[in-house]
Amino acid sequence: MEGSLADRYLNFAALASSERRGEDYDFRVVNRDSDVAIIAPHGGFIEPGTTQIAEAIAGHSYSFYSFEGLRTGRPHGDLHITSHRFDEPQGVGLVCGCRSAVAIHGRADAADPEQVWMGGRNAKLGARVAKALGDAGFVTVGASNGLSAQDRANICNRGTQGAGVQLELPRSLRNRLIADAELLDRFSRAVRVALEAEPDGELELHS
Repeated sequence: MEGSLADRYLNFAALASSERRGEDYDFRVVNRDSDVAIIAPHGGFIEPGTTQIAEAIAGHSYSFYSFEGLRTGRPHGDLHITSHRFDEPQGVGLVCGCRSAVAIHGRADAADPEQVWMGGRNAKLGARVAKALGDAGFVTVGASNGLSAQDRANICNRGTQGAGVQLELPRSLRNRLIADAELLDRFSRAVRVALEAEPDGELELHS
């Protein structure tokens, strides 16, 4: 999660009653009937770069969803709905129709501008993604500080297996990925390699 301010809205209904779709926010849904959805629930200007990174990972193979803040300069908490409360119906519907989801999030650099923090309940798939990213030259570490995404209600865990993967990318890394098409391609290909290697039905939950 980028920033530390509390969310203004506790759910999508509250947000939609005060904000204007097409002016303040929007969302995109691309259903490719895949087993995995690649999602950016805090996309656009909420956690900048996450939409583009999720879209690059999805490519032409995986279903894609992004909830996007459309106006720059707003505080992070204005349109951010915490992942375990994220309930925009079309996004939830897409994820619930897939076996699993990979969620792309952004975090502040703090003292760590390089590492991708790994979370989500699917430990085996998360480990495979971490290995593939490591092989591609990126650094990963298990998430902590409340960002481990172990809540069953977290949007990344709402597929039919009840377990997904969450990637928290620091702002500096996101900026580099967006500015460097070759680097973004290397990152997105690594995640896809991990997804393509997952046998159907394989699942190992975090304890």
